[in-house]
Amino acid sequence: MLLREIAAYLTDHGVGTYTDSAGGDIYICTMPSEPDELIAIYPTGGPRSDSANAYENPSVQVLVRGGTDTMAAFERATLIYNLLHGFCNQCFVPGGVYVVSCLGEQSQPEWIGRDELNRGEFSMNFVLHVQNKHRRN
Repeated sequence: MLLREIAAYLTDHGVGTYTDSAGGDIYICTMPSEPDELIAIYPTGGPRSDSANAYENPSVQVLVRGGTDTMAAFERATLIYNLLHGFCNQCFVPGGVYVVSCLGEQSQPEWIGRDELNRGEFSMNFVLHVQNKHRRN
């Protein structure tokens, strides 16, 4: 699954920790109230894919929440942006989905404000072009 592969890639690069059990700070399709500092990855659809080939264009949103130190959250989000924007012609994890390209929709993380506990949040959106080995044409 592409979202898990992105989470594993971020873990491998020391940005956070993704795990299926408790103790990590990278989450998929959820943003729990704790810990204060975390990364959440969501699928957001993406533009229409061409039915004539086995490639698709999924998009993802990456949210970064920090504590009260807004700059630390921004720096973490920028690190994620730099790792994902321009990623191309390889897989995030060995044997995973082949990524032709991953491009940020904006040129840096976007400030989306503070949550109800005064924790700063940033958002980034990426559109990918990936090979779908399971689709028949």
